[in-house]
Amino acid sequence: MASSPLCATNCRSATGAVQPSALEDLGIVTIKKGYVGKRPRTWLSLSADGR
Repeated sequence: MASSPLCATNCRSATGAVQPSALEDLGIVTIKKGYVGKRPRTWLSLSADGR
């Protein structure tokens, strides 16, 4: 498996998925949280640095 900057940050959960808050801390994504009806939703968008 190729090494990436994300691997060096130790931001992986037990399932192996990268946690969105860790990507936000790195400036790769922006996170917006809200509701659609009564259901909570989280939207992720790539930042300029993430592109």
